[in-house]
Amino acid sequence: MDGDRKDSEDQNKNKESKKSEEQGHSNIDKAKKAREENRTAEALELYKKEIQHLIQEIKDESMVAEVKNKLKRQCSIYLSEAETLQKELKDKNGDGEKDENEEEEEEIACKESEDHQVERLVNDITESETPNVTLEDVCGCQDVKDKLKESIIMPIKFPQLFQGRRPTWKGILLYGAPGSGKTMIGKALAGQNPDVAYLRIVCSDLVCKYLEHQEKMVQYLFKRAKSQSGPCILFLDDFEQLFEYEETENISIPKIQTELLYQIDHCAENVYIVAGTLKPWIIQSTFLKRLDKRMLVSLPDQEARRQIFIKNVKPLKNDVKDEDYLIFADKTEGYTGADISSIVRDAAMAPIRKIQNATHFKKVQGPSLTDPEVVVDDLLTPCASQDSMAIEMSWFDVSEDKLSEPTVTNDDILKSLNGTKPSIDEDYLKKLNDFVKTWE
Repeated sequence: MDGDRKDSEDQNKNKESKKSEEQGHSNIDKAKKAREENRTAEALELYKKEIQHLIQEIKDESMVAEVKNKLKRQCSIYLSEAETLQKELKDKNGDGEKDENEEEEEEIACKESEDHQVERLVNDITESETPNVTLEDVCGCQDVKDKLKESIIMPIKFPQLFQGRRPTWKGILLYGAPGSGKTMIGKALAGQNPDVAYLRIVCSDLVCKYLEHQEKMVQYLFKRAKSQSGPCILFLDDFEQLFEYEETENISIPKIQTELLYQIDHCAENVYIVAGTLKPWIIQSTFLKRLDKRMLVSLPDQEARRQIFIKNVKPLKNDVKDEDYLIFADKTEGYTGADISSIVRDAAMAPIRKIQNATHFKKVQGPSLTDPEVVVDDLLTPCASQDSMAIEMSWFDVSEDKLSEPTVTNDDILKSLNGTKPSIDEDYLKKLNDFVKTWE
């Protein structure tokens, strides 16, 4: 009986695995059908849809690298086949007897379809929500914040002051270590004023070699920024991605660079260009000269680190004293803001681990989880087995509305801090300092 049941379960698992595999290959089967049975415009559209579908899957950060590489290879094959089919259809239509009006109508329809595709792609990869942060929310970087106020915020508020011999900057480059707050500062610039539009695009999305019409995507991006009803901050994140490539890897990037240079030179007055990068030394000098206001977002100093700890720990249930934050700041010299946030996130899991590992709980007083205004005395929290009030039980035995969350302690944070090293190495800091000496 048990053997029969096991065989049945194995058969069901095999069926589910086969079904999942069939679903995973459904897109490949469609494109294969287009390749084998059709050499028509409909087949070309099918190819394009499958290519876009694969691109969206490739962008999934949770995907296993091996699977992602396989999808990239498959996407490259489809792209090549689609280009071949497009050429065949073009040659075939050229041999027909269509009159000039029909050809013109087809050309217009093709252009409109292409423009619509470009518009949709740019909208898909562009962040445009109004940020809910301001420069006051950024810990440290006071020098950078002051420069940005006079470079962007004041010109937006008092445009009459920045005319003639006092023009605004063409573009701003924020550079510094990963996790130092460049992206947050870009958002904060727009968050200072609700009337300022904010567009952010990650350049690695813009230069994806599986996308078509990349130069037009740059054109549309600036067109969209210009069309805003008021001032617009266009934030180009991971700007180094436009230069971190080999010539044989992506032949379209130089065209994107040329188009971007043109757009910066002819940018509308209401558009403020801000680029963020962690590798300023690989950016071409022609771009550095146009991004003529360059600002180093340095690692947080002691006071900034203390503020970052306070900002991250305060929302948690904790018993950390004010003087403890200075101790944390002293122990994290050379850490980025992101490193400190990671330390606190790890420490925030300490109460969860205490609950999971607890063999005994005790009753404590506290606000009811169903009605915070009511104080109850039958909440349960983990405790040592030697505690006089200890009740032997596991977290499985605790009712959902009776669990009292343990506090995050000073020791929890110090333990996480001691187990976390700074993410920035000496080699990176040397390159950064060399760039500062050259360009600042």
